[in-house]
Amino acid sequence: MSTPIIDTTASIQELQLNPAISRAVNTQSSADFGMLIAMLSNEFALPKDAIDLTPSDSISNIKIAPQAAPIADEQAKQNAVEISKQFHNGGLQSAKLQQALTPDALTYPTEHHQGLAEDVYHNLGYHHRQSLVQPTNVTELEPLINTLTTNLRESQLAHCA
Repeated sequence: MSTPIIDTTASIQELQLNPAISRAVNTQSSADFGMLIAMLSNEFALPKDAIDLTPSDSISNIKIAPQAAPIADEQAKQNAVEISKQFHNGGLQSAKLQQALTPDALTYPTEHHQGLAEDVYHNLGYHHRQSLVQPTNVTELEPLINTLTTNLRESQLAHCA
C-alpha cells in the first residue's frame, strides 16, 4: 500500500490563507476572495514573507511585485534561444521552466535601422533604405568577386563547348 504524497507548500499556503478566505467570504469581498484563490493556484508563486496574515490586515494591502524584466542585450538573446531549444526538445513544460529560471526580455531593440524608429524605417521605400545602408568596403571583396566571376565564365564556356 502506497502513501499519498502531499504537496506541503500548497498545504501550508492553504492553511495560512484559510482565515483570510473565510473573512473575504463573510465580508462579501469578491476582489479579495479572487486574489486569495489565485494565490492557491499552481501558476502563482507566493513569497514566503507575504504569507503572514493577521486578521487586521487587508488583503488589498499585500504587495506582491513581479521580478523586474531584463533589458534586452546579447545575453537576453541567448536566453531566448535557450528557451526555444527547450521548447523543441522538451515541450511546453520544459520551456516554461527555462523561462522561469532565466526570464525572457519583454522587447528587443531594433537593429540595422540607422537610428530611426521602427515604424519610420518600415515606411521608407526600398531605395531610401538602401541609401541609408553604409556601403561595404569593396576593396576587401574585390579578389573574391573576381575569382567567382572568372569561375562562372569558365563554367559557362565549358558547358557551351
